[in-house]
Amino acid sequence: MQSCEQDFIPYAAISSIGPGPAIVFAPHPDDEVFGCGGAIMRHVSSGDPVRVVIVTDGAYGAPTDSEEYARTRRKESAQAAAILGYGVPEFWNLPDRGLEYGERLIQRILATIEECAVKLVYTPSWWEIHPDHRVAALAVAEAVRRCARPIHLAMYEVGVPLQPNALLDITDLTVRKASAVACFSSQLAQQDYDEQIAALNRFRTYTLPRTVQAAEGYLVLSAEELRNGIPGMMTHKDRLAVRGETGDMATAPLVSVIVRSMDRVRLKEALDSVALQTYPRIEVIVVNAKGDGHTPLAPWCGRFPLRFVPSDVPLPRSRAANIGLDRADGEYIVVLDDDHVFQPDHITSLVDALHGQSAVRCAYAGPRVDFFSAEQHPGESVFHEPPQVEKPGKPDIVPVHAVLFHRSLLDLQCRFDENLNMLEDWDFWLQAMRHTAFIHVDKIGLCHHTGRHPRERDTELHRFPDRLSKCETELANYRSLVEAKHAEMEVRDIELERLRRSIDALLAARLKTQGQLDSATASANRLRLGHDAVHESPSRAISAPSRFGAHLVRGRYGEAWDALRRGIRPAGRTIYKTLPRHLADTLVHTIYRHFGPIFVGFDDYERWRREPSPSPEETSEHHPRETDNYRRCSGPG
Repeated sequence: MQSCEQDFIPYAAISSIGPGPAIVFAPHPDDEVFGCGGAIMRHVSSGDPVRVVIVTDGAYGAPTDSEEYARTRRKESAQAAAILGYGVPEFWNLPDRGLEYGERLIQRILATIEECAVKLVYTPSWWEIHPDHRVAALAVAEAVRRCARPIHLAMYEVGVPLQPNALLDITDLTVRKASAVACFSSQLAQQDYDEQIAALNRFRTYTLPRTVQAAEGYLVLSAEELRNGIPGMMTHKDRLAVRGETGDMATAPLVSVIVRSMDRVRLKEALDSVALQTYPRIEVIVVNAKGDGHTPLAPWCGRFPLRFVPSDVPLPRSRAANIGLDRADGEYIVVLDDDHVFQPDHITSLVDALHGQSAVRCAYAGPRVDFFSAEQHPGESVFHEPPQVEKPGKPDIVPVHAVLFHRSLLDLQCRFDENLNMLEDWDFWLQAMRHTAFIHVDKIGLCHHTGRHPRERDTELHRFPDRLSKCETELANYRSLVEAKHAEMEVRDIELERLRRSIDALLAARLKTQGQLDSATASANRLRLGHDAVHESPSRAISAPSRFGAHLVRGRYGEAWDALRRGIRPAGRTIYKTLPRHLADTLVHTIYRHFGPIFVGFDDYERWRREPSPSPEETSEHHPRETDNYRRCSGPG
């Protein structure tokens, strides 16, 4: 359906924003008049109780004495209050331009709202440019969001026009409002605020009938709308760079928010929800799970530092979560995907629940799930049931984003199983439940967007016990398999280490042997050089004949030697026979004894060598015997 002008701005004026009682929060003395002086007068004329709270002392930029300047501004507000007719303003006297967004301010605002039992709360809009205006807007909006009873927030404009959904006709109140504005002479001396506010009120009649000469613009929201996270609530994080509770940062434990980013369109909204956290000390770690082409991010998420972990390739959910765990420095950790948003007090509530707990390391708050059915009809379901002993980790009821856990779980080896493509958060909580109980914080802590209808989810809820049992069994089987593989790998590692030691020993032996071989080679080379020197010397040439004779005697010249022996044998026999017997036997005995190698292989010599005969002298002197027998078995050859 085509939109028209009335979808963006009202084309009709109203005479009242709503019934009272009402309370007005003004960041500085004068904002209550500049922004909503007409609405205050309407409430007064209707008999509604009106309470006005001036939050800061307005002393910033004092020309001389800041205390005197603050007193002057308080007097100006009191004078304007008398003209508007609501009574006396209440001054909190917080430091001007030092207003801090956080639990301290929100709790004070909430207590004041509940004390008055008001139905309508006024505050500047969160589009204002003054930091105190933005802090007041965010703090008051968060306080109204926490109210359980029916209540409305009305944001007014001072320095920046807002996009209103209500235009209050103040035509008949312009003179009184101008008189109240004129009370702030200290401010009018700096700027012509009276003319600017009159022009703004006149401008607001642009879409109204000609009879309306002045109007105030408002954005009116219910507490229920704020709890549901209406569009525009989560504005761009750069607009949310407000001063936080710096006084609490020194003692507050650091919380690491890990964002697994696929660079979805809701990433900005998710980061804005972190920027709106009332907790004072947060670090944001965005892990690029998309891979190449991720949108660049600024180094700040509101008032909190942001670290971007790049990746050139897509990362599985478990891997991205583990990378975030490795980079986290916080004492507490929470994981957020880029299609989820935190409620502003989510982290504060969970840290408070764990504060002082030594045995409990996890706290969680339930999510609200926004869905679109197949027909694209919007709706919501709240999953807020605590985990039970027999059904301890229902992943669709208690998602990973709902739980804040202490980093000591990482020291106990709790990690996201990178082999799981789904239910990795379920597996993580099953690991955690072995070491800690879970604290349930009874509130809605985050919002999740999905495309499934509640009937589909209800059907799944009935299957949770079976799914849990099956998943636990599968996880147990998988872990048993992993443990078996690890044991097998340990055995292989031991064998591999033994082989490595054997190889190292062989290499050492090889080096030692190579050294010995090199030393022997060097010695052989030295001997070869000495041999060559001796072989070429003159003395060797002179002794060549004698060496030749010795070689002949020792049989070192092969066939020549054999021929020589065969030639000597007949000559020896002839000489033996021609000599007298006694002399021949003596000669044979002497020759065999001293030149035996010449006759090796001859029968007579071999018999003599086996049974050497005594010399003829020994025979004749000591053993006289017949010598013919000796003669028959003696003789050369």
